[in-house]
Amino acid sequence: MGRVVVVGLDAMDASIVGSLVDRGELPTLAGLLRDGVRAPTHNPDGLVVGGVWPSFATATWPARHGFYCFRQFEAGTYRIRRFTPYDVHGPTLWSALSEAGKRCCIVDAPLTAPARGLRGVQVVDWGTHDRMLEPSTVPEALLDELLAQHASHPVLGKCDDYAARGDWAGLQTALARGAAAKTDLCIGLLDREPWDLFLAVYGETHCAGHQFWSLHDPAWGRRDPASDAVGDALVATYAAVDRQLGRLLEHVDPVTSIVVLLSHGIGPHHDGDHLVAEIVRRLEGSLGLASPLRRAVEVGARRADRIRRAVQRRVRPGDRRLVGATNVDGSRRFFPVPNNELYAGVRVNLRGREPRGRVEPADLDATLGWLAERFLELVDADDGRPLVHRVIRTDDLPGGERRDHLPDLLIDWHREQPVTSAASPAIGVVRGTYSGIRTGDHRPAGLVVARAPGAPGRMLTRAIDVVDLAPTIAAHLGVTFEDVDGVPVPDLLAPDPPAAAPAGAT
Repeated sequence: MGRVVVVGLDAMDASIVGSLVDRGELPTLAGLLRDGVRAPTHNPDGLVVGGVWPSFATATWPARHGFYCFRQFEAGTYRIRRFTPYDVHGPTLWSALSEAGKRCCIVDAPLTAPARGLRGVQVVDWGTHDRMLEPSTVPEALLDELLAQHASHPVLGKCDDYAARGDWAGLQTALARGAAAKTDLCIGLLDREPWDLFLAVYGETHCAGHQFWSLHDPAWGRRDPASDAVGDALVATYAAVDRQLGRLLEHVDPVTSIVVLLSHGIGPHHDGDHLVAEIVRRLEGSLGLASPLRRAVEVGARRADRIRRAVQRRVRPGDRRLVGATNVDGSRRFFPVPNNELYAGVRVNLRGREPRGRVEPADLDATLGWLAERFLELVDADDGRPLVHRVIRTDDLPGGERRDHLPDLLIDWHREQPVTSAASPAIGVVRGTYSGIRTGDHRPAGLVVARAPGAPGRMLTRAIDVVDLAPTIAAHLGVTFEDVDGVPVPDLLAPDPPAAAPAGAT
């Protein structure tokens, strides 16, 4: 048993890191990759964007912890509302360790709420990407101390705000300063006591991937000429975070094990999510929907919208989950539901599950199969290339008590080129252009690197499920993380070598 320091590099792409290591531009990560045990990580299929960090923290898949997107369909209703870390179900790694008497310090673990009964310290949403909660600490009194020492994170507002005004240089500077400030904050906390678990996550790499892809990728088709003076700000941010990681690890004693997680990747923001609502509407129309029923639906939707606004006026100031909530059309056989933008989500209006379900349970399999076939038929209207790589049925993923909260189908796009049109016999031709501000979007795979005292560096032969990491860390600390989906991976954090026997011992 021994202490563990875990550092998350949020959405830092492993393939880009590999090329920069080969060029000698990331010396800290180069040393870890050389000396550590490393393996690719497998994240939640189709639900990776919002599901990866809750899956890491709880060691359960989304069908159990229930979180995959900042806006989700609320089971038992036809409402789509804002979800927050308070909607994540299940104990976290640090809660389980605290119950076992271990001392923990947690800094900016994404999509996690303040932990009750924590033995130690937690900093919540001080410098995470797309903060979902107001900055806070456990214990609460610590917040004023930290703000007095380190102020607020240098990124003001959201990274999207900088991109919207074309302030690439300002964002790059703020991210570099933010990584340095995060390191200062972490060093101060790390030096307070010998924590059993110290965990900190750098969110600057996540922001850089979304906003700087057009500056990094020469093939990006909508490059802003004004950004040319900035250079490759994505590589510059990776290098800045690598330097700060080196500073932080200098404060880790040699008997403490280190785990570095590159949570998931990044690539060009090419998908067809902006076309999905119209595609699904036309698919529904191809099955026929009588016009009197359509008119009744429209009247009902307007009535529901008035009720929603009345409810929002009565929402307590501290409960923002219902603000901005919307309703889907409960008369339809199926409808799109939010799932960030990497994979499109579609849900069937199932009788017995939805309040006014239209598809009988006996017909669910055929309906899902028909929808999957229709999505796989989609091609680009101009060059005929296929648009959909695969369609994932959520029932084929690991199950759990919150399976019915998830989409039924997840659409995995081909992402080599922009998607501006979709065509098939069932829908005709649908056209539209992605209009969002982000030029980069996620890729599913991640990478973990672990360095334990006495353990030789090597590449493991298989990918590690992200839900296996917390049980592995807990086992290294002598604790069993119970009632989870993951299992310990003995080869990742090898036991410390046995102490040498005293001279003359037999």
